Amino acid sequence: MMYRYRRYALQQAAQDDLRFRWHSSARDDGPVFRDLTWDFAEPDQYSELVGKQKPGMMTSKAEKAFHAAVVSGDPGEMLRVAGQNPKYSNPAKAIAGLLSLETDLDRGISLIEEVVAAEPDLKKDHFVRKYLPDAGLSVLIAAGVMVHLPLQKISLVLLVAELHQARGFVDEAARLLEAAEPTTHIRLSLTELAYDAKQFEKVLAMTEGVVNDDDVTALMLAYRGRALGEVGRTDEAISVLARTLEFTNQDPSIRAIALVGRGIINQARGEFILAQNDFTQALMEVPDDEEARQHIQQIIDGSDG
Repeated sequence: MMYRYRRYALQQAAQDDLRFRWHSSARDDGPVFRDLTWDFAEPDQYSELVGKQKPGMMTSKAEKAFHAAVVSGDPGEMLRVAGQNPKYSNPAKAIAGLLSLETDLDRGISLIEEVVAAEPDLKKDHFVRKYLPDAGLSVLIAAGVMVHLPLQKISLVLLVAELHQARGFVDEAARLLEAAEPTTHIRLSLTELAYDAKQFEKVLAMTEGVVNDDDVTALMLAYRGRALGEVGRTDEAISVLARTLEFTNQDPSIRAIALVGRGIINQARGEFILAQNDFTQALMEVPDDEEARQHIQQIIDGSDG
């Protein structure tokens, strides 16, 4: 489902955003760096998931009505029934919003943002706990990092923030993320925003103490290394980028970011052979990495960048 959200968001943005490209790797030479711990049903499977559990004889008429609305898969029907039974407002808006993203992106985002702003967290909702315990979302939150999370406030925040970012609404994305619980996934999204905005000291503050445990933390280290290079702390940058590249089975996008960052430092130092090796390796990871291509051309042309 997330792939369809992604394509629609990019159509609206009318631009090719590298954050939303998915790279798969066939490498098998080390620990598996993926954030997936177990499988969740995606939004287009929610109706089927709810339908597998029938309401009991003692279940209220309101719950039975909302159950039937969700099983129908009709966002309008879910919202209509919830309008008559406000206790189902949050799950109705969440499910209807997710299902609406393909046909009416603005409407879908608006509904989901209402759920994000509401209390308590959706994961505590009675209907969600009873009928959707295995519901979740897959969200590509940054280059090479797909996270798979339960249906809850954090996963909805990450999804909407990425959709805002894909359409160029960076301030809206930051507003949502800064108001959320600072989980590792939220910190990565904020780190990416800060790096793109050239707020390098903010990147360093948010990545302090990060270790290379998975693709999420590896990308945070890659941004930290590049931010260190940008503020002139190049020896530290080289060290951090080396830690990012320690394991070879991380996502190619992450490795390319780190390799280009190290190459830029080597190029600035006049170590052109080392720099070209880094940029060439980056292109082996991500063949259409335009940044790496540009720096190789600078070296060929005799410029230090």
